[in-house]
Amino acid sequence: MRRSNILPVDYADPEAQTAPMPESKEKPLAKFFASAKYPLEQRIQDKKRGIGRQKHPFVGEFQRLLAICYFHVLE
Repeated sequence: MRRSNILPVDYADPEAQTAPMPESKEKPLAKFFASAKYPLEQRIQDKKRGIGRQKHPFVGEFQRLLAICYFHVLE
């Protein structure tokens, strides 16, 4: 019989939370858009100035074609 070097572990139950979580009165979608780190107006201005565009957009298309070819060969 083989001996194991694994020690038994005692698991404790997690402590119960005493205070319940306060329920938000906001709708989840409104809450999501309110916490946006990049406001819509700023995104519009950046798009007009050309900021945030891909440096080499053809690379993504090339990768897409490679993936299609690769999985087509596997069939």
